[in-house]
Amino acid sequence: MIGWGAERVREMEWEIHRWDETASTNDEAAAAAMRGEKAGWTAVARQQTAGHGRLGREWFSPKDAGLYVSAVVRPEIPAERTGMLSLCAGNAALYAVRKAGLSEAGIKWPNDLVIHGKKMCGILCVCRTGETGPDWAVIGTGINLLPGAYPQEIADRATSLAEEGITADREQVLSDYLEELGRQIEKLEKGAEYVLADLRRNCVTLGKNVVVSGGTDARGKAIGIGNGGELILETEDGKTLSVTAGDVSVRSEGGYA
Repeated sequence: MIGWGAERVREMEWEIHRWDETASTNDEAAAAAMRGEKAGWTAVARQQTAGHGRLGREWFSPKDAGLYVSAVVRPEIPAERTGMLSLCAGNAALYAVRKAGLSEAGIKWPNDLVIHGKKMCGILCVCRTGETGPDWAVIGTGINLLPGAYPQEIADRATSLAEEGITADREQVLSDYLEELGRQIEKLEKGAEYVLADLRRNCVTLGKNVVVSGGTDARGKAIGIGNGGELILETEDGKTLSVTAGDVSVRSEGGYA
């Protein structure tokens, strides 16, 4: 068990369940949530055979090459804040890799971790929402720890902690990630502005000319993050556009962020 710590307003424990191999830690955690397991129930696997990525993609999950973790949470938040749980996870993952020694890492909107223009982490949240807010949510996170944690065909835009010179202990990264995830969810319960402040401070997308696809197709300069977590663009004709979903890439540059 990894506890939130005595300083928490509302104490919760992370109850970790482990697999050598499973199809998807998100599927394991969602099944646990649906059968009534409490907040903090967490699935961790050495390998996934059918991991889920954003927009219906598969998350490549070879054995022991990454941290594959999915946590059940039951936050006390209004329905309109549910989408911000993925922002909490991005902030928490950034905290964990920076604590491991990767101080230059940042967040590509909305929640991908990047360094030197390459991605090292992906996040996928699923939830069941009731009348006033989420009944439960599952936050799935994959952090690349070693070379080979991603398909070779994307080697030009993906990386791992080891490739950036960091020898990370998987259990320590897990502990640091869950500890900060607890803090982030507590912040979100108090108010969205606390989570957004962390994202705005660490988002490397801001100030860049970007192309958005896979949700809202748009291009322009990323000038801010709105109060709902949306990316705000200034388009080429001087208009302001809010983007709530999609893939973001830097226009006319080789990097990923």
